[in-house]
Amino acid sequence: MHVKGMDVSHLKAFGVKETSSPQDIASARALLIVCYNNLCACHVKNQNWKRVIETANEVFIYLFIYLLISLFLYFFIYVLIISFFGK
Repeated sequence: MHVKGMDVSHLKAFGVKETSSPQDIASARALLIVCYNNLCACHVKNQNWKRVIETANEVFIYLFIYLLISLFLYFFIYVLIISFFGK
């Protein structure tokens, strides 16, 4: 499964195109996280511990990226509100 990079080419299997909306891209990436999580569970069942670590790391990487983006957006909106309404 090829899922590296920031472009959407790896999301074509989920129906995402270069011109897709940000919501579609976010939905496809969320689905990708679910797929990696499921793949990790399959490797646990088969006791393939090396692949468990690899797939779990992919889940953590994608979740960490989403967390950073969410925190940045929250801070940005907070700064806009404070600057607009004042303290």
